[in-house]
Amino acid sequence: MAATGDNTMNTRLHGILGALVLVSGCGPNWPTPHNRFQATPANLPSQAYSRAEITDFQTDLMLFIGDQPELKPHFNADGYDPILRLRNRGDHGQVPQGVVSGRWMWAVTLPNYPENLWPLAFAQAKKLGWTHWFLHVARTDIGNGYHGLYPVDAEYAAGCGQRLNRAYAALVAHGFIPVAAGVAPDAPPAPGFDTSQVLVAMTDWDNSSQADCRIDAIARAFPRALLYYELPQGEFFPKPDACSQVKPDGANSGAWLRSVQQRQPRFTGVVYETDDPGKGVGQAIVQLTKAHAFWREVQEVGPESDTYWKFWRGLSFQDQIRYNDTLLRACPWLRGYISGATPHPLPSGTPCPSATLHP
Repeated sequence: MAATGDNTMNTRLHGILGALVLVSGCGPNWPTPHNRFQATPANLPSQAYSRAEITDFQTDLMLFIGDQPELKPHFNADGYDPILRLRNRGDHGQVPQGVVSGRWMWAVTLPNYPENLWPLAFAQAKKLGWTHWFLHVARTDIGNGYHGLYPVDAEYAAGCGQRLNRAYAALVAHGFIPVAAGVAPDAPPAPGFDTSQVLVAMTDWDNSSQADCRIDAIARAFPRALLYYELPQGEFFPKPDACSQVKPDGANSGAWLRSVQQRQPRFTGVVYETDDPGKGVGQAIVQLTKAHAFWREVQEVGPESDTYWKFWRGLSFQDQIRYNDTLLRACPWLRGYISGATPHPLPSGTPCPSATLHP
């Protein structure tokens, strides 16, 4: 799910977590009436993975929890779940059907959940074949969050960085490769979050079709991470900005990509976003095919295709698997996916310690 406007929902390594300017993903400890698991200790040993494993995204920005009742929200008379810090209606009365029904959990809100529920979410993700987990690590703004659904107060915002660090350690301990997302030139990392541990980072979702300054921003923020840019739906190549050494125009992909990698050698690839699955899979395949002509020299990650529709409309688990499997079959140049699909075997390769990974 992306983190831009109302029409597009504007998740085994060493670290990250998230808190959107739109959705806060961190804060102090909350009451924890759910007590099936103990809290996960931080600072557990890291795993070792090959570069092929690290770059083979198999995940979803929405976690299917329809068969895991302990992860579902429980709203009080005011329509608020104080445990998950979630309202059941937006600021204009709109209802996020997928989340309110308990079918889907927005994965980047993991830190909203009591820590003793995290292992339940991790077990569910493992069941679905996840290898990675996207989390938003930008500084949290005080306010009502995404469409008024995720309120953020001063105390919650102040504890953001440390809660991110604990969630990061928990993800690593449970065998996930976290992907840090959300940082931009005007959205620095959350204070207190250890950015040096991040080894995979993506830009601020689909917030802009300008790429150069955003890639530079995550390169500065995460000095060891492999870097990815998310291309908004409907776009085939980026637009130039103040950081462009070569101005991308759709016909100079090789020159532009080389200029980015000369400036930021850790730039690794593009993550796509596509439009409403209800419009049919054909329109998404056309978009990805056109974009492939520009991005073919770097890794192209299977698209964020359905986050908004899972969150707001409750797209079914079976429908999302069918849709995304079709996309991946039709576009064999895609490597990995971030919107759920049938998992594939992990790539083989010589493991290297995450602490010494270099592109």
